[in-house]
Amino acid sequence: MQTSASNILVAVLDTGVRYTHEDLASNMWVNPNDGSHGLNVLAGTTDPNDDGGHGTMVAGVLGAVGNNGKGVVGVAWKAQIMACKCFNSSGVGAMSDVVTCLDYAQTNGARLINASWGFNPDSQALSNAILSVRNAGIIVVAACGNSGTNIDLNPSWPASYHFDNIVSVAYTTRNDTLAAPSNYGPTSVHLAAPGEQIYSTTGFTGSTSDSLYAQNSGTSFSAPYVTGTLALMLAKFNTESYQMVIGRLFTATDPLPSLAGKCTTGGRLLAAIPASAGPFQLRLSAAPNLACTIQVSTNLSAWSPIFTNTTSPNGTFAFTDYGSTNVVRRFYRAVSAP
Repeated sequence: MQTSASNILVAVLDTGVRYTHEDLASNMWVNPNDGSHGLNVLAGTTDPNDDGGHGTMVAGVLGAVGNNGKGVVGVAWKAQIMACKCFNSSGVGAMSDVVTCLDYAQTNGARLINASWGFNPDSQALSNAILSVRNAGIIVVAACGNSGTNIDLNPSWPASYHFDNIVSVAYTTRNDTLAAPSNYGPTSVHLAAPGEQIYSTTGFTGSTSDSLYAQNSGTSFSAPYVTGTLALMLAKFNTESYQMVIGRLFTATDPLPSLAGKCTTGGRLLAAIPASAGPFQLRLSAAPNLACTIQVSTNLSAWSPIFTNTTSPNGTFAFTDYGSTNVVRRFYRAVSAP
């Protein structure tokens, strides 16, 4: 199973990232020129520490360190996370600051940009900056927003751009339905990913702790699931163009009835485990002390429970499916236990 994207630089444009967090520190990018972990446009410095927590949660979903016995695990157990602070602690930011961070990410070699935010109205400056990173082969994963709105009709930028380097993401619930607050768009949104009650790393002004975790919901947290997946795909298919890798992502979605007509693929992000990967290992992150059942399927139609457990006080438990080595492929999902 692919777990490392250690050679892939992912820029998180957000409220910053708590780069000293126990579950993120070893996955933070280090600028070879000044030793920093990114950029803080608001302060005009190279200290992108998070004062709101949002960016640190996003970073944890896509790239919290795996197999370290701490907190949570990101989609990519190893990655290089570049922190670009262009929003204040309340999530408010100027378009010009976002454009500056897009340019910084491009200049310093990012392959992916996570954009868990959106603007309306559009800006020529933002459009030009997105086209510039496109010309550099950089993928932008954009949250489509949380207003229950069709963004084909009421756009959110950059999620609504029809550029081939944009991946626009809605969010699903634990029951595999489109969440009521999630935006959607038959032509503007590409796929959905889990975004309900996501448990991740956090950090904010006034806290001295590097071991804080929190739970939140929204497309802000479904987008980094896709970003982390694309980081793993770029690491594995390192000779392919960004268009080819995005095409692989879209082809591999899991079709859901609730997403039909709501996004271009009609599907949710799917991770398939090949038989050659050995026993499948899963580390579930959810709410603390929550009973959860792991279900398995070989055809995406019939699902069977194979393991039930209650998450620890920090909201996790581990599971190994030793039977996974005896079948061609298996698909997994976690649901709340009845």
